[in-house]
Amino acid sequence: MFAVAVAVTLIEEMSSSRAYLLFDPSATPTSWNDRMISGEFAVLCTTAFGGSLMNPDGSPCLDPDREGACIVFGNLAEAKQHCTRQLASHPTLRYSIFDHHGRGKAPLQEFYNHAHAPKGDFTSTVRRWLGVILVGTALILTSAEVITGMGFGWAAMIAAGLAPAGLLCVFIEFFTMVEARRKKKLA
Repeated sequence: MFAVAVAVTLIEEMSSSRAYLLFDPSATPTSWNDRMISGEFAVLCTTAFGGSLMNPDGSPCLDPDREGACIVFGNLAEAKQHCTRQLASHPTLRYSIFDHHGRGKAPLQEFYNHAHAPKGDFTSTVRRWLGVILVGTALILTSAEVITGMGFGWAAMIAAGLAPAGLLCVFIEFFTMVEARRKKKLA
């Protein structure tokens, strides 16, 4: 009986919204956010712990490439109402609202039960600090190797592992900032 009520509620909500597969090879364009227009908002459902993708009805998404979906709304108020209703039915899930830019940017808003609040994400600040620490440590270890005439060996090995990870964090942060400035100039 509960499953029928949830299905009826979802069908009623979908009359003012539509569901998109996250990746639909038969659609043009194939990505969900590329099919949205400015002013539309998509709701994605994930588990509160771990962030595993869930279907819009709260059921597990076993194969995200084939069945992962989001619900697209014509305005932000409808998307927020949907998230609030779904959260009441599924308190262990997290509902995130995205605009037509998709998951390339942080969600506009997230709905989750406070008992299942997020513990932290890999934010821009974390990426920046981690990159500086890793690259700095790699430079110090490399300098130690050069000063000792390559006497340690282990320092160069550790530096060789830390430097690429640090540079990756720094480059991701750099290109994220460049992209944000580019979009700001276009807007």
